[in-house]
Amino acid sequence: MDFSSTLNSNKFKSKPLAKALSLSVINQAVSSGSNFILGLYLVRILSPAEFGLYGIGFAVCMFYAGAGNALFLTQMTVHLPDKTPEEINNYIGRMLILVVIVCLCTLALSAVLLLITGFILKKSNSYSGFLSAVTVASVSYLLKDFFIRHAYNKSAELKALWINVVLSITMILSLVGLFITQIKLTSETALYVYAGAHLIAIGFGFTQSGISIRLYNLSDLGRDLAEAWWHGKWALLQNFVYWLRTQAYTYVCLVFIGIEAVGVINAARILISPVIFILPAVSQMMLPRLSANRKDHQQVLQQTKTVAAVLFMLAATYSLIILLNLNFAINMGLGKQYAQQEYITSIAIVWCVIMSIQVVQTCLGTLSQALKLFKKWASANFIGAVVSILFAAILCSLYGVVGSVLGTLSGEIVLLAIMWYQLFVLKSDCKTVNYAKS
Repeated sequence: MDFSSTLNSNKFKSKPLAKALSLSVINQAVSSGSNFILGLYLVRILSPAEFGLYGIGFAVCMFYAGAGNALFLTQMTVHLPDKTPEEINNYIGRMLILVVIVCLCTLALSAVLLLITGFILKKSNSYSGFLSAVTVASVSYLLKDFFIRHAYNKSAELKALWINVVLSITMILSLVGLFITQIKLTSETALYVYAGAHLIAIGFGFTQSGISIRLYNLSDLGRDLAEAWWHGKWALLQNFVYWLRTQAYTYVCLVFIGIEAVGVINAARILISPVIFILPAVSQMMLPRLSANRKDHQQVLQQTKTVAAVLFMLAATYSLIILLNLNFAINMGLGKQYAQQEYITSIAIVWCVIMSIQVVQTCLGTLSQALKLFKKWASANFIGAVVSILFAAILCSLYGVVGSVLGTLSGEIVLLAIMWYQLFVLKSDCKTVNYAKS
C-alpha cells in the first residue's frame, strides 16, 4: 500500500490513538534520551558559562527548526488530506525540495556573513566556529524533522522510531569517541556532535522514506510555496513569538545578570526534560489524525481533551516525584557545582509548574493547527510572549534569576487561559471555518 492509499484508508483514520501514542512516546523517548544524556554529560563537563553558551546555541537551533516546521512541515501535514491520491507523492517530493533549498540558502547566507564579519574586523572572530556549528546543527535538525514528520504522516511511527534510534546511537558513539581520544568538549564541539548525528539520521531517513526526487516544474513549486505561505505566515509568526515567550528568561538574564545565569537555569530545566521531550512526539502523532478528522468537530475536541488530561496527570506525577526528591535529583543529575547554587531549588520548582502547563498547551496548539486556525494561535502566543517578556524583565530586576523564570511562568499561565477559552469558542465557530483559506 503506497502513501496516498494509506492516507486515505480507514485504517489510518481509525488506528487506535492509544497504540499510536504509545509508539510515539517510545520514539520520542529514544530521541530525547540521547538529548537528555548529552545534557547531563555537558552540564557536568562544561562550566555554567560554557553550558549557558551551548544553551543559547541550542535555542537558536530550535528556533530555526521551528520556523521550518511552521512554514513547511506543518503545512504539509494539514494540506495532505486535501490532496488527491494521484497528487500526494509528488507533493511530498516538492515539499522536500523546498526545504532543501531553504537549508542551502541558510548555509550560504551564514558563510557570507562570516566572511564579511571577518573582513570588517580584520581578524579571526572567536565566535565564528560556534556560529558555524549553530548553523549546521539548525539545518540538519530541520531536515531530520522532515523525514520524521513524513513517517508520522504515513502513520508509520515505527520508521520514525528507527530514524531516532540511528540518531541516538550515532550521538552516543560520538561522545564515547571524544572521551576515548580525550578531545576537549566545548559548546562548539557539542553542537557539531549534535549536527553530525542528525546528518547520519537524515541519510537513513531518506532511504526509508520512499520519496523519489526528480525535476519538478517551477510553477508547481511556486504554487506549493504560496499554499504553504497562506497559513504558514501565521504559523511562522507563532513560532517567533513562541521563541520569544519560552526564551524570555534567556535574553533577560543575559542583559541583567550574565551568561552564567542562563547556564544555571538551563541546568535546572534538565530535571523536567524527560516530560518536555515527549511533547513533539505527541504533536506529531496527533496532528495528522486531527487534520484527517477535522470535520468531525466533537471527535477532535474530545480526543484533544483526553490526551491533554493524560499528559497533565503524567506531568503532575513526575513533578511530585521530582519535588519530593529534589535535593537528590539536583546532586545526582546536575552535580555539585549546581547543588551549591542557592536559588537552584526555587528554579526547579517553577520549571515543574511550567512543564505541567505546557503539556496542555501542546494539545490545544495542535488542535488549532489541525483546524487551520493559525491566526488565532499566533495571536494568543503573541499576548503570552508580551506577558513573559514584560514580567521576566520586571521580576528579574526584583528577584534576580528566579524572577526571570517566574516571568516565563506568567506568560504560560496567560497563554493557557486564552487557548482554553478558544477551545470552547471553537465548539460554536469551528464549523464555519473555511478549510481552504481560513
